[in-house]
Amino acid sequence: MRRFDRWAPRMIAALVFLVPLCFSTALYDTYDLPKLTLVYLGDLLLVTLWFWQSMDRGEWIVHRTALDVPLSLFLGVGVLSACLSIDPSLSFYGAYRIYVFGWWPMVSFIALYFLTAQVDPATLAGPVCRAALLSAACVAFYAVLQYAGYEIFQEIPGVKGGRAWSSLGNPLYMGAVCAMALPQTLNLMGWKRIMGISLAVAGLVLSLSRSAWVGAFVAGVYSIFVFRHHVRQWGARAAASALVVILFMVLMPHVRERFQVLVSRKEASNAARLEGWKAGLRVWREYPVLGSGPDTFFQAFRPHRTEAYLKAAGAGVTQADAHNDLIQMAATEGTLGLIAYLWVAFVFLRKVLSKKTGPESLCAASLLALIVQNQFNFSSVATSAWAAIFAGLLFGTERQVEKGKKGKSEIEREQIHFKISFQPFVASSFLLFFAAAGLWAISIPVRADWHYKQGLIWNQRQQPFLAIPHFREAVRLNDRVEIFGSELANAPRSTGNFDEAWKAANDITRQHPHNPDAWNNLGVGAMWMVQLARQDKWQEAKTSFEKAISLDPVFVDAWANLAKWHHLRGNLDEEKRLWKKVLELDPNHEMAKSVLH
Repeated sequence: MRRFDRWAPRMIAALVFLVPLCFSTALYDTYDLPKLTLVYLGDLLLVTLWFWQSMDRGEWIVHRTALDVPLSLFLGVGVLSACLSIDPSLSFYGAYRIYVFGWWPMVSFIALYFLTAQVDPATLAGPVCRAALLSAACVAFYAVLQYAGYEIFQEIPGVKGGRAWSSLGNPLYMGAVCAMALPQTLNLMGWKRIMGISLAVAGLVLSLSRSAWVGAFVAGVYSIFVFRHHVRQWGARAAASALVVILFMVLMPHVRERFQVLVSRKEASNAARLEGWKAGLRVWREYPVLGSGPDTFFQAFRPHRTEAYLKAAGAGVTQADAHNDLIQMAATEGTLGLIAYLWVAFVFLRKVLSKKTGPESLCAASLLALIVQNQFNFSSVATSAWAAIFAGLLFGTERQVEKGKKGKSEIEREQIHFKISFQPFVASSFLLFFAAAGLWAISIPVRADWHYKQGLIWNQRQQPFLAIPHFREAVRLNDRVEIFGSELANAPRSTGNFDEAWKAANDITRQHPHNPDAWNNLGVGAMWMVQLARQDKWQEAKTSFEKAISLDPVFVDAWANLAKWHHLRGNLDEEKRLWKKVLELDPNHEMAKSVLH
């Protein structure tokens, strides 16, 4: 049976539709974790169907693409970089809040690309286009409701500052999704095209994401150039509807303000972005060959955070991403990773410049929009999943061989054939075990996150004895997540269980030795034990605060905690000097002002 050929197009289209819309208020990580879990499930089901079909045929057929070699090199460099990372567990599995750049998430997206390329593009292009447009329309409609003050879910905070985030959890992510969907509207006709363009533009504008605006503009120019002979067929009504929506929204104060500071170097986010780029290049200089490790930018960036960055972004803000894909790859995977990434980009641009018309060119336009926005901001699970599927469509027909006789032509994609033979019982048992093991592995971070959320709920109800077991289970299931360990270190203090709190805080520093937040938390734990448990942890507290400062020289909280340490030890002159330092870094720090004035 042709199970994969039959079901894969429907499943991939379902992923395109569901990933941007999927989120859960029952989890702490409301937006990204459910989306990544859905991608993992999609990969698992597609691989299972593909193997099942191959076993039935007795032959494993692999359709090759032009990206196979560069992507394989990219993953190879990534695994080397992860093994030598400053935080290997983080590099393999990805950061808690931004999952895109860990090695396993990258594997999942590349697997989704590869599986998409195994499907006949003729059966996939239409469903994927419709799914993308419908999903973007739902995203944009939800954004309009949020902007108008009608939030669907009570657990979600209301929109502030005019920036809606819809079901993506971030205005930047929402803008990128709408920018990628906009070129796909050219597959529609009549009123459907008008409605699709209007909703996509509405979501794009309401995101107030300037990088997504620029990306959409580049994609639009490319689409007009490639389809210049068909522009008249698109219809003046669609263009007029987009123009009306844009002009209407430009009248909104927040939109005008964002347009006015589009390229301003003095605007706060632009200034912070430039400082972040400079810091990313310094990280690359520090780890030139293989980088600091996939998804370790948050930690590698901290020693290079400057006072200029604090002035632009604020004392409590840091970066988990370089806000530029090239700098991100250079900093976290070094020169070798950057070369592999540039090879992938070169193959893609060569395909884009072929200027073929058809669904693949619309996919190329969508990918161009994402690539442009990713040079100023970071990608999300939703846009990465879309990119993988659109690239699979784009390159699924890249390498073709024309065969036929007597004027008849048949297009056959380049294939590799492997003969395989399994007993039916062995094959079924293997697939069952593979699917069960995959589901178990995929469920681990979801269960850990759920326990963490339950612990937070009990903490809010002033029930620490009920919260602690949930935090323990979250750490047991997923101990690489620093915030889980931090809560396990904090909660037992209120119950007098200082030994467990101290052990948990030490475990975090061993797991994440380059994370200044972990060391600062260890110092705070030591001070609790000094003051409440009457244990001699003075030196441990001081050493921890100094370690945090060495990892982040502008870490305001660590400087303030060190000042408090000197106060308790009676070193008032040193305390005063440290409070002055705190005030230099954060002129609005209340305690520093009260002590010094």
